[in-house]
Amino acid sequence: MLVEAFNAMPERKNKPDVRTNDLAMKRLFKESIKVKDILSANKVADVKVPELLDYVTLRTVLQRSDFDVRS
Repeated sequence: MLVEAFNAMPERKNKPDVRTNDLAMKRLFKESIKVKDILSANKVADVKVPELLDYVTLRTVLQRSDFDVRS
């Protein structure tokens, strides 16, 4: 979900997929673990990964219901 949110940002239009960058994927994986822990106790989690790739910061809000739908 984080990868899709980052790739959908207007700043990332016509740029390579974030999945091609190993360091960015490691940072997203680390953040996803934090979000998982937050969502186990709360219904909403704010996500912010500063300058994830090409000086673009990922900011989004994830809800527990989004994960329930996907599983």
